[in-house]
Amino acid sequence: MATNRIIKAKDRKIAPPRILIYGQEGIGKTTFAMQAPNPIFIQTENGFGNRPPRDAFPVVKSYDEFLQDLDELICEDLGYKTLVVDHIDLVEHMMQIVEIQESNAPGADAVKNGRQVKTIRQAAGGFNNGVEAVRNRLLDEVVPRLNVLWEQRRMVVILLSHCSIEKFKTPEEEYKNYAPSMERSFSEVLTQWADCVFFAKAQSRHGGERRLYCQPTARYFAKSRYFNDEFIPIDYDSFRECCIKGKETYWQNAQNLNEKEEEK
Repeated sequence: MATNRIIKAKDRKIAPPRILIYGQEGIGKTTFAMQAPNPIFIQTENGFGNRPPRDAFPVVKSYDEFLQDLDELICEDLGYKTLVVDHIDLVEHMMQIVEIQESNAPGADAVKNGRQVKTIRQAAGGFNNGVEAVRNRLLDEVVPRLNVLWEQRRMVVILLSHCSIEKFKTPEEEYKNYAPSMERSFSEVLTQWADCVFFAKAQSRHGGERRLYCQPTARYFAKSRYFNDEFIPIDYDSFRECCIKGKETYWQNAQNLNEKEEEK
């Protein structure tokens, strides 16, 4: 017997945004997150500085502590509307430490062969298996927890990351590529999962307005499922206004399309 698995549009709740922001230190990533609705911070470093503090867990020192903080938010509704991980690339580093430690544990292949694993690329048997193991931990242990907070607790999720810069030279010019400061396989999981990936940068190398760049270019990756603006100020209210405007544009385009279909 067939079952009706269709979710009616009127019954579908609009999900809160999932945002990944990467950029250089001091550009305004943490300030943006502090402006989000009633945030709780999981800190991997003290990013508040001299700014007014927000509610936060103590700075996590290990991957297990990070998971414990997520589990506390999952097990009890503490009333927070936004989760901020400041910074997710340092969580990746903690996960790499776990893999290296496990590869050096008694009974591990490396220990049996008289070797000491010192880098993530040597871990889990080498050949970049350690990098893949960290990615699998992200998929199996972190993303499911974030999804519970996002789907069931209805929390905005903001992940902050430092930025890595690659310099390239050609006979004609020198240019830079920007990316989240994470292993590519780790970063790809998060950029696919997030609704928005923003690159935070000043308008020019001489300063100017600090912006969140929202669309991809040859120099950096960015995306937005809510609006098509090239950039917005590093300000949560500006982000929210663009989301509202983008939603109105989407429904207006859908209505125009329906009217054209009816005319046919």
